[in-house]
Amino acid sequence: MMLSELAMLFLWLICDGARANLLCSGNNSGYFFDATAPVCYKISAIPRTRTEAVHFCQESGGHLLRIKTDQKQKFVEDLTLQNTNSIQKYRIDGVEIDKEWKFSNGERITRFYWYPGEPNGHYNSIGLRVEHGRKWDDIRNIIKHGCICEKDI
Repeated sequence: MMLSELAMLFLWLICDGARANLLCSGNNSGYFFDATAPVCYKISAIPRTRTEAVHFCQESGGHLLRIKTDQKQKFVEDLTLQNTNSIQKYRIDGVEIDKEWKFSNGERITRFYWYPGEPNGHYNSIGLRVEHGRKWDDIRNIIKHGCICEKDI
């Protein structure tokens, strides 16, 4: 009896992962599923302002990536991100409003992964610094950067 319960659990986990992958990549949206985070994500190296990046993610049913856990931060630190003359940072979700950092859905950000010396108080959105281990940097909304989108599944 114990073996069949374990077998059923194993099958459920496989099916759940397959379902998540199917929901993530449906309709050729460019999203990929990573079970370790777990996260359904899409990376764009096309330079965009914050407004353009938010719109880009929303067009495919997503939002800018929200990092709430050490596991998801580790995931982005392991990503291969292009570092070019025009892209040294990638936008993720997070804005400073009245000296408090929040996600675009209004939820307070409670875990931070700033690069040493950041935030330096000059700008009010968050980017990942490619050359500094994908740690966070406060960036200007109007400067164009790459972006990482996330789809809730």
